[in-house]
Amino acid sequence: MRRRYLPWAVLGSVLVAGCIAVAIRSDTGAMGAALASLRPDESQIAVVRSGNPPSSEIIVMDSSGRQRHILVHAAGRRGVRVAVAPPAWSPDGRWLAFTGVVDRHSKRIEPSTDIFVVRADGSGLRRLTRTGSAGEPVWSPRGRTIVFAELTHVGNPNVVTSFAAPLMRVNRDGKDVRRLTPLVRGQVDRLGSFSPDGKRLVFTRSNVGALAYTGRIETSIEAIGVDGSGLRQLVAGGSDPAYSPDGRRIAFVTNRDHDGTIRTGEDESQYANELYVMNADGTGAGRLTHSSELDELEPTWSPDGTRIAYARQAEGFTKTIAVINADGSCGHEIAGDPTGDVWFTGPSWRPGRPRVPAGAMNCSTAG
Repeated sequence: MRRRYLPWAVLGSVLVAGCIAVAIRSDTGAMGAALASLRPDESQIAVVRSGNPPSSEIIVMDSSGRQRHILVHAAGRRGVRVAVAPPAWSPDGRWLAFTGVVDRHSKRIEPSTDIFVVRADGSGLRRLTRTGSAGEPVWSPRGRTIVFAELTHVGNPNVVTSFAAPLMRVNRDGKDVRRLTPLVRGQVDRLGSFSPDGKRLVFTRSNVGALAYTGRIETSIEAIGVDGSGLRQLVAGGSDPAYSPDGRRIAFVTNRDHDGTIRTGEDESQYANELYVMNADGTGAGRLTHSSELDELEPTWSPDGTRIAYARQAEGFTKTIAVINADGSCGHEIAGDPTGDVWFTGPSWRPGRPRVPAGAMNCSTAG
């Protein structure tokens, strides 16, 4: 049902994300009370939680996954809906940007999406873009701009291989939109993260056009300057890159080992991804997980660089969130639903220096 490397809106069309997502609203009173249950001095992770019957909301949990509050939730009335795509914290931890479903195109196969921001207490919900095709935002380290992917059709709007998605940059007030990567049919660019010094971006480049010839989507991890210059490939066959807080390492996922498969449709399967960490220049890649028939994706670092949270997918939808020490030890699940009626995706670790940092886990007490 879910093919990993399609862009967020193509995923929406394949999974009928417009039906998975439900209208949301900002309920400051209820969320403010729930927020009080989370200690502000503890490390926090935002995720998208989706369920059956169809609903989708953004929740924030502590690093153990035990304490949670709803930041943006299903309301059952008209309004923006949460797309099944990773949210992104501002560098000061005061705002969260996310992909919102605002409408459905009548003549296109994917829903209309834009970038929204909301305060960490659930108030101040605001629409940032109005293109109807923006998604997967990432904040710059200084919080002045947001980079996102702009899904575009180059050719038949009902053919997946006609999609293109260049990277775009916009000021946090929604002004001064600029393109960073070229518009190329069949080429979809999805943000990973900024380097901590704000000079470079790492992202996933997907060759959607390869579907017509090979039956699969080819991916690579690319690095580029914030002005769009100096493009360089770091890894072929990888995706979902994330800089460590010190900028020295990059977490990513890849299925290069071919050690297990995951079913992605009624009669489709692919090799499962494993979680890796490499040096920032693309060298020295080391494998952290050995889950075989589970698909790792969307890694995010704790602010102190000692842990990595990531999504884990069995057959079908992403279902759980796991956390692991940066050296590959003590990996375990922190959010999941054994019934399969609720699934989690897009973990995003809140930046900052909490009084109680995450710290490396002790394997005898983890979980």
